[in-house]
Amino acid sequence: MGLTKVEFGVLSFLAVSFLTGLFVYNTKYKRIKPLNEFYDYSQDDSVYKNTVLSVEKKQSEISENFIASEDKLYDFSNWNFRTTKLKKNKLKIVNINSAGIKELTKIPGIGVKTAQKIIEFRNLNGKFKTIDDLIKVKGIGKIKLNKIKKYINLD
Repeated sequence: MGLTKVEFGVLSFLAVSFLTGLFVYNTKYKRIKPLNEFYDYSQDDSVYKNTVLSVEKKQSEISENFIASEDKLYDFSNWNFRTTKLKKNKLKIVNINSAGIKELTKIPGIGVKTAQKIIEFRNLNGKFKTIDDLIKVKGIGKIKLNKIKKYINLD
């Protein structure tokens, strides 16, 4: 046939594996009981009965606890949900000419680096004359300025 050593080794391994599997299957898993053999279900029945009884007992305990807890239900029928409002965290307006990093970072959209750039720009060029002067700070564009205008002022 002309097989190399590697091919012969692979075929030998496959043949041995197949024969081993066939032997294990025939000895361990192919034990068929005859049809006329009687099986005693009484042990399985007792397990089933005990399980059913314990489940029924737990269900009755749950229903008793539920009935007892119905008295503790709260009545929300007279509560007006529309007048109840969540309190929003009101942000204070920040003075960009005197605020430090801590105050500037409380403005939504302003991080530590941008706050540092605002302070550096303020130290080099003096106080901001208008809020629109913030565009000159690197990292603040028109869109960001429009978002933060409501949180800043000049004093």
